[in-house]
Amino acid sequence: MTAGSVRARVWVVAVWCVVGGGVGSGVWAGGGPGVPSTVPPAGLRENTPAVHAIVNGTVVTEAGKKIVNGVVVIRNGVIVAVGPGGEGEGSVRVPVEARVWDVSGKFVYPGLIDGYGEWAGDAVVAGAVTAAAGGGGGGRVGGAKYWNPQVTPEFRVGRVYRVDREVNRGLRQQGIVARLLAPGRGIVKGTSAVVDTGTEEGDHSIVREDVALHIALAPDFRAGGRGSESADEVRYPTSPMGAFTLVRQAMYDAQWYERAWRAVRGNTLLPHPEKNDSLEALAGLMGGKVPLMVDAGDELYALRADRIGDEFKLPVIVRGNGQEYRLIREIAASGRAVVVPVAFPRAPVVGTPEQAAGTSLMDLMAWDISPENPARLEAAGVRFAVTTSGLSAARGETLLGQMRKAVGRGLGEEAALRAMTMTPARLFKVESCLGSIEVGKCASLIVTDGELFAEKTRVMETWVDGERFEIVAVAPSDPKGKWEVVMGEWKGQITVGGEPGRLTGEVRRAGMGGATLPATGPATGPSTGPSAG
Repeated sequence: MTAGSVRARVWVVAVWCVVGGGVGSGVWAGGGPGVPSTVPPAGLRENTPAVHAIVNGTVVTEAGKKIVNGVVVIRNGVIVAVGPGGEGEGSVRVPVEARVWDVSGKFVYPGLIDGYGEWAGDAVVAGAVTAAAGGGGGGRVGGAKYWNPQVTPEFRVGRVYRVDREVNRGLRQQGIVARLLAPGRGIVKGTSAVVDTGTEEGDHSIVREDVALHIALAPDFRAGGRGSESADEVRYPTSPMGAFTLVRQAMYDAQWYERAWRAVRGNTLLPHPEKNDSLEALAGLMGGKVPLMVDAGDELYALRADRIGDEFKLPVIVRGNGQEYRLIREIAASGRAVVVPVAFPRAPVVGTPEQAAGTSLMDLMAWDISPENPARLEAAGVRFAVTTSGLSAARGETLLGQMRKAVGRGLGEEAALRAMTMTPARLFKVESCLGSIEVGKCASLIVTDGELFAEKTRVMETWVDGERFEIVAVAPSDPKGKWEVVMGEWKGQITVGGEPGRLTGEVRRAGMGGATLPATGPATGPSTGPSAG
């Protein structure tokens, strides 16, 4: 995109805002001043431009590409310029109206994407009927449904999603700017949505709906099912073979349903088939080649998922179990992408002979090899994204922390960054908004105080659609050094050292021959200005 086209785009957006226009549908996430909306204002429409410039940092635009002393200009939640700073040819000039954020000595990366999470509302949705905005099946779980309540392809997370600010805050602290949110119940579960981790409500937080149709090839024994009348309705299937058969039967039923109605539309004298919201939705998803995301409780399920995709000529994404290394050649040969959990097993407890005897060799191998799973997938040429699914906040596990372990076990840093940014963006077809720092994309990025996979590097800021969230507060000044202190007749010197947030201090009183007094606690700041020396 040329500089002229960028200016033209910004001018057009500004005109739409001035005249009160809005954007009807499509991928435009984010709220705040200047963002188009169809909602009429309560008073005067606010058109204050939100312009920011992140300057003087090392900008990693995507894996393998970086700009030293880079500049990122953001206008109304969209990146409008990226490049080197300074006055030379090709440099980016900071707009005079921009709020400038100096990130000297820091790194700017694309925001991270969580490859899988489950919609929390599934815990209470059994028996509920959720009206869909705009009709057409939408998020509805009632109506003319399939004979088996574990088949609900008409269910759409994007139509029932509500922002959970506390969850989003925890994800932003990890540098996560977006996540795939999927239905969790049933066998043919419904479709997922990519949502951001900002504070805006659903209309601005949903990046893309109907990302994938989620399928389990194992029975769901949770009583009731989504939209069922009783537990009796979910007795079938009760085995993986039954679940596999139910999925195939539902898909063949959907194909028949679509052909039957096509025939009726061509010849109105034919008897009309039944009306079935589930089959209508499933036929539409299959016809649109919406990817199947298939749960693989073990590595064998990944091969079964591949068979389903081949049989119905549909793209498949495998939601793995973290032990794909057991059948790495077969999974690589399938050509299917995998969303990999990085909740690596904890070390088995073998402190006593009894505990050691109860620990299998398979458990020991899983503990030892699982952190290498991402590296082995990369070496085999398997496209993979990663997910926070299964991580324990109580144990302090984070997506970035687990990926550092994977890097330590052989995964390349560029491959690790791709697995958290561009690969999921492409798999979920949101690369026009997420995955890299480029002109025209959503301003969703992170600022760190070091290279991303260095052990002590922290996420300092997370930006979601142009909104800045400070993760680690930066001290206004560095108090480290030697400070002369005078309090009445008492004179001395305080030496402050350590790291920000964990300062240490040493007190020397004048006239005591250099003797030191230990500080009673961590130093929090100087009492006076520093000495001339």
